[in-house]
Amino acid sequence: GTAATLGANSVLPGSILAGTAITFGAKAELDGCALAQTAVTFSSEGSVVVPFPAEAAAPPPPSSSSVESLAHKVCGTYALQARATITFAGPQSTITGGDMAVSPGTEITGGFAFAGGGHVVSTPDSAAFAASVLAAHAAAMVPRADGHAMAIEMGGV
Repeated sequence: GTAATLGANSVLPGSILAGTAITFGAKAELDGCALAQTAVTFSSEGSVVVPFPAEAAAPPPPSSSSVESLAHKVCGTYALQARATITFAGPQSTITGGDMAVSPGTEITGGFAFAGGGHVVSTPDSAAFAASVLAAHAAAMVPRADGHAMAIEMGGV
């Protein structure tokens, strides 16, 4: 979709791929990854928990229909990625088990901490990943001629 907002104290299992921005309300938690074409913003004390290990050698097989396999296919080792900025407002937010990158932008501001691995990925690695996210979003937005809905994640469904 275009944009996503997780309200205060909300918990969402699954991953978000947004055409513009993703906003986390105070103490909101995402159990997956957040990939945005412009910005990811945390209001206060938010968290992202990657449900698959960052050091996984290969994604689960494409025949698997689990939420984890769908998220891993697009997210790879990333918990957060934006093309312009990632902003952490208020007290510290936490990224657990995944990497973070901004590309082609360069701005990550505010207080954050990694838990259980993860780091800020710099260009050119983040540029290649940003291009793959852009392609995944474009593919997700294409109307399906066969009338079949594309498999999506929504609250772990």
